[in-house]
Amino acid sequence: NLGSTCTASCTPHPGKVCGRPKICQVGAVVPGFHTNEFHVVLPDAMDQIFGSVQHRLVLQGFSVPAGGFFPNRAGTQLTLPELDSKPSYVVTDGSHIFRVPTATAALVDTASDGDMQPFKGDAGNVLYIKLLLGAMLVSFFSDLSASLAIHLPEGYTCVSVGSAERDLHMFENSTFLGNGALDPAGWSAGPVGSNCEYNLKHRMAVYAGSSIMLRLVVINPAIPLRRDTSTNSWGLTLRSMGTSSTHKEASWIPFDAVSLGPGYSNSKAVLGKISQATLQPGSLTRSPAAEQGSAVTTQLRVIMKLEQDVAAGATLKVVAPPGFDFGQLCEAVDLQDSHYYAVGGTSAPTNRLPEILSCEGARTGNDAWRNIVLLRLRRKLLARLYGFQLVVRLPHDLAWSQQDSWRIYTFSPSGEAVDGTPSAVPMGSSDYGGSSAGVSFGLYQQSALDFRAQLSSMLPFYLTNREADFKVSVRLPSVPTTSAVRLTVPHGFVFRFPSSAFVPRTDTSSSDWPAGRPLQLEHVLIWSEALYEANQTYGFIAPIQVPSQNPRGSVNSIVFEFGYTSESLEGLWE
Repeated sequence: NLGSTCTASCTPHPGKVCGRPKICQVGAVVPGFHTNEFHVVLPDAMDQIFGSVQHRLVLQGFSVPAGGFFPNRAGTQLTLPELDSKPSYVVTDGSHIFRVPTATAALVDTASDGDMQPFKGDAGNVLYIKLLLGAMLVSFFSDLSASLAIHLPEGYTCVSVGSAERDLHMFENSTFLGNGALDPAGWSAGPVGSNCEYNLKHRMAVYAGSSIMLRLVVINPAIPLRRDTSTNSWGLTLRSMGTSSTHKEASWIPFDAVSLGPGYSNSKAVLGKISQATLQPGSLTRSPAAEQGSAVTTQLRVIMKLEQDVAAGATLKVVAPPGFDFGQLCEAVDLQDSHYYAVGGTSAPTNRLPEILSCEGARTGNDAWRNIVLLRLRRKLLARLYGFQLVVRLPHDLAWSQQDSWRIYTFSPSGEAVDGTPSAVPMGSSDYGGSSAGVSFGLYQQSALDFRAQLSSMLPFYLTNREADFKVSVRLPSVPTTSAVRLTVPHGFVFRFPSSAFVPRTDTSSSDWPAGRPLQLEHVLIWSEALYEANQTYGFIAPIQVPSQNPRGSVNSIVFEFGYTSESLEGLWE
């Protein structure tokens, strides 16, 4: 687009005359489109051009395409003044005209549109990119004579690139118009794994002003990457021969979310992983219906280890399943003092949260309950083990999804996510319950079991090299049940015994333990479904290794669950 004005002057051939051109106008070859031609009327006072006589015409005062252009020629046509007749058309020779091309690109940053696997090392993470070309990218002569490369930060691996789906949330907003696509066959991973390259086939063109939406599938870096760090830089390279014999390129055009407006970003944070995360409520019994009594309120004890430090002013976010309610002004306090003492052993101590400025309950959408906790901290969070507890009101409704919905995140003072739990926070350990069950906790109809547990000795295993006997006795209510059973003891205690060492009854048992020998997962025992008769006393004795110190990496309590895999209300007993 040359604009609307121009000026022309003529430098004569040595010894010749060339006056001032009479007219210089800008116009469009195709009416109504970009202005892309000069119309110049040569001066009356001008010696004829023939043989070796060459006047030099200088054009000025016009606009240069802001998006640039790849090497090209200009066409020139001479006509006689009478009726613009007897045209003579030639293409310029010598140097090609070239202006470094531009483009605008950014990552889509709207809720639920990609980046659903944001953690370090996640494979198959989907990201969306909006791309606007400032110059035409064309492959005139052969395949591969023009290309486009997307540069991902070091550590990413480009797996594939394709077209964005038509049902992204961003398209619900009219300001996000433009969903052009490129032939997926042209994409490949570049020679550097963190590049995605698109090579144009012979005579293929992507026109200036094209709005393209791309869907990238990537493998995230193996280490966390903050959004605002200098190494988290995304860019583009455009490369083409144009009509010349050599390539020209616009190298490393940085992403520019500001130019595209709200809903875009220049980078994505790769989150660290919160490890050793556990949570445990003081009660697993659901609240009664509103007309039957007050809601059950309990302490929710949380332990977690952060991967990355977070500057002073950080926010810790705990997300509970729908129905759990922390209240508008929630309550967060320390665990019992014994959790924070490191006496003996080799494990790292659990730390108190640094000075809590506020504890706020937040809603998910327009829900009536506040199932999100936002803890704002005055001092720096370090990559350490922390423990705290929250007060929560338990819901009345029982839902299987409650076991898979608990999450924890940390955020920087500017609100950028730093670390998080990639999956549901377990009640016991990361190997809690196998693939057939949720790893967090669900609520039960009632606490209806007469449960007793006893240790034969509290001497640590490392001193005696002998396990203690862990004796359990349980009596069911007056309803038989076919249930799976899960027993969780504090972290540090270890079940590691041969199957033959399991004794399926105690001296108070009326029947043998119906499910037989358990599956051992460190400090968790799991039994598959079996029939437990009403009004019977069952029990067992299992060897257990006693730790050298009080548990600090988990809550110091025992949880015994009947029906933890049941999706029917009748099968859920605590």
